Amino acid sequence: MIIDCRTEHDSYFPDPDDCTMFYHCSDWAGLEHKSCGSLYFHPQKNVCDWPYIVRRVRHDCPQSDPEPVFVVDELTSSEEARWGIIIFSNI
Repeated sequence: MIIDCRTEHDSYFPDPDDCTMFYHCSDWAGLEHKSCGSLYFHPQKNVCDWPYIVRRVRHDCPQSDPEPVFVVDELTSSEEARWGIIIFSNI
């Protein structure tokens, strides 16, 4: 992979060997290799994002955690209902 940083604008490129890493070209200043930590670099959004979301566009990334499932609990009190509070439980 060849990365050309001769540009006046910031550019981002995914690391082809590591989905948690990316390259950042900044205003002719050079190339930096950066990490998303436990997240994956999303090549279309140019941001670090949840692995299950990035895998939708970058199928070469390994499966990490399963996609989260959210369940909305019923409102438990009239005070919560009055304020429109919704409680999310991650299963």
